[in-house]
Amino acid sequence: MSILSIALVAGGCPAPAQDRGACVVTVVAVPGTDLTDQTAYCADEKQCADYCQVARDVVNDCRYVEDSSCTSDLADAELPVVCALYRSIDCGDRGDAFEPYCDVACTAVPDTSEYEPSTGCLIKYAGPVAVAHSCADALGQI
Repeated sequence: MSILSIALVAGGCPAPAQDRGACVVTVVAVPGTDLTDQTAYCADEKQCADYCQVARDVVNDCRYVEDSSCTSDLADAELPVVCALYRSIDCGDRGDAFEPYCDVACTAVPDTSEYEPSTGCLIKYAGPVAVAHSCADALGQI
């Protein structure tokens, strides 16, 4: 049995061309932790490079791997999104002016604040919130 046949039987990549491998994408599984989730999408090298370029702000790692098994086609993958809003950091000795902030996990909520005990700073968030596929695009919308 050929390697291609084994891949098809095992649910690997479809075999339309020999130049297809896997676009391996690693993202944070749980925001605020080191836990990651890795998915190998069936793609050619150009498709993977294009996806990685668009998703660069929201993925930990994105790369093309030849001769790798994959789980689904990259064309079916949803592009990850990031959020942008305004944030101020008040550490007592410096101002608390709001500045544009890219929240790659989209967990910050406008009109809320959080205290960072390790620095003694108060972080405040304000809207509006923009959502896009890159920090540059999201920040450009607010």
